Amino acid sequence: MKDFLVTSKCFGIVALYAAAIVPVIANDTVKFAQEALLELGQDPGPIDGAWGGKSRTALNAVRVDQGLPPTEDLSGSSIQLLHQMLPGARTTSQPGLVVTDPVARRSYLQGEGEPVRLRHCRNRLNLPTLDGSETPVTQFTEEATTGGYISDGEDWMSPMAEKLVMSGMECLASSDRACEQIVDTVLNWAQADALQTPVPRRSGSEDFDGVAWMANVVLTPMIVNYATARQLVEVDPADDAQIIDWLYDRANHYNFVVEHDGPEVDRFNKEARNHAVAATMPIVALGSLIGDRVMLEKGIERWQASLSSMRNDGSFPTETQRGARSLHYTGAQLSHLHALAEVSRAQGVDLYDVAGSNDQTIHDAVAFAVQAWGDYDLVRNYAEVNHASPGSPDSPYATFFEGYFSWLPAYAERFPDHENIEAIRGTELDPVICSEGHIADGKSDDWWCSAAGEQPLTIPSMLHDHSTRFAVGSHWMGYMSGCFSSTMPTLLPVSAP
Repeated sequence: MKDFLVTSKCFGIVALYAAAIVPVIANDTVKFAQEALLELGQDPGPIDGAWGGKSRTALNAVRVDQGLPPTEDLSGSSIQLLHQMLPGARTTSQPGLVVTDPVARRSYLQGEGEPVRLRHCRNRLNLPTLDGSETPVTQFTEEATTGGYISDGEDWMSPMAEKLVMSGMECLASSDRACEQIVDTVLNWAQADALQTPVPRRSGSEDFDGVAWMANVVLTPMIVNYATARQLVEVDPADDAQIIDWLYDRANHYNFVVEHDGPEVDRFNKEARNHAVAATMPIVALGSLIGDRVMLEKGIERWQASLSSMRNDGSFPTETQRGARSLHYTGAQLSHLHALAEVSRAQGVDLYDVAGSNDQTIHDAVAFAVQAWGDYDLVRNYAEVNHASPGSPDSPYATFFEGYFSWLPAYAERFPDHENIEAIRGTELDPVICSEGHIADGKSDDWWCSAAGEQPLTIPSMLHDHSTRFAVGSHWMGYMSGCFSSTMPTLLPVSAP
């Protein structure tokens, strides 16, 4: 097991011991469990939303009868069990499915032979997958330095998240061994009681928001890809219960949105920034996994808050103020939002059809991102705030270009005829991208630019073979959206000019 004192450029914390993580259980969830236990013939005591001895005894009688060990608290596996035994209004339409039906999707990927599987699920950059060497991170924190962002050298979360994502892709496409490796890895982390932090969970704490974001980078792909693996290989019920209980505790603990006193504009930071959406994703995905609609529908509020925060031009204020990384974070936010929408869609909840308070839609956000890649002047005034971003804000980072579009396979699948798809196909990139100076500044990758061809570059040329095979940045969604969703033979449907 591994303890981390992560020295990142985000938040100022130094501590030595992890604080105990106390389960956060809402009264309505306890009341739901009490009502279910009563219907199952148990005596949970008063149906009052307060967890006590009688409720615990009643629940454990049901758990033991179903072959599960007793528990002190109302755990995630208990909520899952009650939904399985007594599906009702609070139960999702397809308990256990997150993003897609793994059995049906694997059948599709294998149904037309190797070309289909490779088209959607190929690890083109040969990124590493889970191999059993991933030591659980039992404790972690951050120590402030400068800049307000996490550098590559300080980032332990993204490599772990990408391993989960790449193994999830292999699991879904064909490999039972990859599925088993996902199960073994998540079980190992659950048994180690991993992802604890000494940072106290206090309202308004930017310190806790920082560690919550770090944890959620790992939790989302753990949940999505464990849900996939669980449908394709056998998992021992006791192991599943331990995994679900650990994920439930961590997802609730790190479901954190900073509260701000002051002007209404601070609502953007509180409810709409990418940290807030990332904090909601594990709860939404886990709600889909255990069949709890109340958890799943927390994504609706976050979706609406994010769209409502947009300016009239479709830009996200909290993301576009991030200097040279303004389009980087815009892509991250679009990826988070598409992941929310896809998980919700699998349970019959259509977030794509939900608008913001001023009728802003996800299409407006996509349109702005595409236009800004074509003309950086559209975002420059916002980017000059230069909040928590390395480098000069006078031009955008374009390294790992595909990663900024990890949402695109899902969007193209849902809206193949939308005008934004035509715009993506035809937009010429701002000429600063891949210019000699841009490459010299480290804002464009020389190899990537060479492969894209000569100026003027387009978004498709920077995506190279127009494939749905994204590898970089996919951990923002928690899974490979092309592998899980696409049926299109190319990334940009309809014949390209």
